Amino acid sequence: MAIIYTYPTKATLATSDLILISDSADGNKTKNATVTSIKDAIDVVDSAASGSGISITGQGSGPYTGAITIANTGVLSFSNAFGTYITGTTNTSATGNASIGTLDLSAIDGVDASNRFLSKDNVWSTVVGVVGPGTTNKIPKFATTTTLGDSIMAEQAAAGVFASSYIEISGTGGLSTQDLEINAALWDGSASKGTSGQLLSSTGAEISWIAPPAAGAQGQVQYNDNPNLAGSANMTFTDSGSTALFQVRNIVQVRGGGGNAGVLKLWSTDDVTRVELQGPPTGGANYSLAMPASVGTANQVLKLPSTPGSTNQLVWGDATGGVTYTFSTGLSESGGTVTLDASLNNLTDVSFATGANGSLYVGQISSQLSGTPVGNVTLGGGAAKVATTAYDNTLIGSDAAVAITEGYNNVTIGSDVAATLTTGNNNVIIGEAANIASATLSSTTVIGQGASGAADSTVIGKGATASTNGTAIGSGATAAGGGIAIGKGATAASNAIAVGSSSQAITLSSGQSGGSTTLPVLINGTQYYIQLHTP
Repeated sequence: MAIIYTYPTKATLATSDLILISDSADGNKTKNATVTSIKDAIDVVDSAASGSGISITGQGSGPYTGAITIANTGVLSFSNAFGTYITGTTNTSATGNASIGTLDLSAIDGVDASNRFLSKDNVWSTVVGVVGPGTTNKIPKFATTTTLGDSIMAEQAAAGVFASSYIEISGTGGLSTQDLEINAALWDGSASKGTSGQLLSSTGAEISWIAPPAAGAQGQVQYNDNPNLAGSANMTFTDSGSTALFQVRNIVQVRGGGGNAGVLKLWSTDDVTRVELQGPPTGGANYSLAMPASVGTANQVLKLPSTPGSTNQLVWGDATGGVTYTFSTGLSESGGTVTLDASLNNLTDVSFATGANGSLYVGQISSQLSGTPVGNVTLGGGAAKVATTAYDNTLIGSDAAVAITEGYNNVTIGSDVAATLTTGNNNVIIGEAANIASATLSSTTVIGQGASGAADSTVIGKGATASTNGTAIGSGATAAGGGIAIGKGATAASNAIAVGSSSQAITLSSGQSGGSTTLPVLINGTQYYIQLHTP
């Protein structure tokens, strides 16, 4: 085979000319291929032609192949127009570098304000719905039907008892809901979540956890206060109808106190009358009575059997024939007449301590006596009714010395006499409502209706009064401390003597000893005159 460069050269190839190639797909065997198949294999542009607004230059007159130049000759023809609300440069069949200029948008009312937008009809319109100013962290509310404003709720950062942010309701706002679930601690206005058993209460300005208040007023709570109920001493259970029921298992205690026994009251069907079962008086022994298992028959009575046993079991039995009474010591009966023998102790509201210097109480016996005070004599309802250790007193009259507790050696006679006396000693007070100035005074003598005296004073006369160490004698006489007032309405200053008054004058004499004024005084049947001097 000849050397390649020894072959002649062909200047212009035809597409059907053959070219020697090595076939890589067939073991590099030498084969021939046409120029067309080679051109198709390398995907070259066959020719390029210019179009509207585009120019192409290259070798020859075109269509062009090989090295070509493509140029943009510009817009051949451009026209534009604007609508009602947009303006700019209008073009009609413009060529080359055409421009529509700057576009201007115009609205009918020409106002661009906050919270407004340009609507499709080219009008600046207000946003309808949730608009309006607000405060940071405030939860908004509808201030009007179309605007938002601040509510009374705000989100606060972690503070106080709250480890994370929380919602705060300020002012006088509140929370109204039909169902509210709280599954964690509820804190009051003092940053307290309360303790077990406490209640949430209003202070008027906030809420606060408090211990349950003792019941007694409407709306308060009754609860166990170890071991008593914490409520008022008076608790009423009220219901209506025949099925109203209040049950207590095993034991009901009706306790006494303050001089009063416990009372169980059973009311009539019309709630007008009642039967009272009253506890025993002071000083008795404890005992119980057990009711029978069934009701008795006609004319039977409840009574203790001959051997009542430890439970004092009552039984139904017939009353003995006739009328039989058993009298205590000191009383006896004969032919229907009851005779008082030696003792007064079995009479109601009468007590006499036998023995030397025993005390006699008639009318009302104090339930607060301590021990066995000696030497007291009281006569009258309410007389010395709260006495404790008082002794050697003679107190006569309705409510005489009604408040005395420990005083001794006092004599009081009259209704409501010595109402103030409690622990004073050695006083003599006689007359309706006669009294001493204070509860502890001693050594005072007061005689007369409504008269009153202070310590170590002597007062005689209706309505007369005297201060400490004073002496007042006469109706309405008044003596200051250490003074002596004698005569109706006489008034003596401290450590002074007053005889008579302007309303009840003392007759003076004149013409004695050169016409001086004298006070006539009769001593042992002899007339004397005390010369008086008026400054």
